[in-house]
Amino acid sequence: MSYYQPVLKAKSGLVSFLLLALILPSAWGQSSSQEPSLIMQSTPLNTAVACQGSFVERQLDYRSKARGDNVRFYDSNGLGLATEDLDNDGDLDLVLANLAGDSAIFWNEGNFIFRKELLASNEARAVNIVDVNADGWLDIVFSHSLGAISFWRNDSKAGFIRENLKGVTTPAYSLAWADLDSDGDLDLVTASYDALLELEQKSSFLFSSGAGVMVFENSGQGFKGQRLSRQAQALALLLFDINDDGRLDIVVGNDFEMPDQLWLNTEAGWLALRWPFARLSGLTTASRVTVHFWWNVGELTLLLLAAFSPLKNLFNPLAIKPNPLKQKGSP
Repeated sequence: MSYYQPVLKAKSGLVSFLLLALILPSAWGQSSSQEPSLIMQSTPLNTAVACQGSFVERQLDYRSKARGDNVRFYDSNGLGLATEDLDNDGDLDLVLANLAGDSAIFWNEGNFIFRKELLASNEARAVNIVDVNADGWLDIVFSHSLGAISFWRNDSKAGFIRENLKGVTTPAYSLAWADLDSDGDLDLVTASYDALLELEQKSSFLFSSGAGVMVFENSGQGFKGQRLSRQAQALALLLFDINDDGRLDIVVGNDFEMPDQLWLNTEAGWLALRWPFARLSGLTTASRVTVHFWWNVGELTLLLLAAFSPLKNLFNPLAIKPNPLKQKGSP
């Protein structure tokens, strides 16, 4: 049997060769007389959807609570919201304050999916997301209705850890961060809402050192405070260069009949400017400070001319006065 197997294989190979020789010429003849047809189709990976010109509502598992059974007058001032990339993954996360319950981080998981993480930061009002310690990870800072701010350091491995900011102890209702002295680190400005402090703390607040508007200079080892005003009813606090001199100035928008406040950042220190906001007192909100400012841009130009030119004697009510509280060693 082993002898005949190679012979059979040889014969079958010869037959295959003859069949192939008969088939190929006919195929070549057809190809020479007729061109092959080629059909191409293109399908986009994503179909473009036209903008609908509207916002799409999405629900978050979160509800702010008032401090009591009933919503009181001061609760209507609202509370904070901030958005930033907290975990450096390229998308925006959310942080929401809460008047009575826990505040919350909503981690952006993509495709409009948010994972909630609670932070035990009660009676929080404003919230800022800033890199306080310049370690490349954004931290969270809350202001509170009745006390000093709370600082949550972003530990990239252990999460957010609550710590104290050395030297920052005065009550703060509104706050803002910026490099005010151009030394490369973030300084802090806070302002209180005295009406609520007086209501809740009564005589203990009246006989205390007060709160008001504070500037905290970042020394790298802690913060050194300077009081610009002993009183405030701050609903809004903004830092921007009002006179285009390259330095950030301070504007505080006050509630009730308390005039709004402005301090210019000069080489000599903080200078209080009498700005005629008093005629609109009681109407100040965060939006009023920003929008109404631009309504009065012409008026602002006249004020600055009056303050920094020989014409200032013609504008007695608008004269700039140094802050009487800014003295060496002042708290």
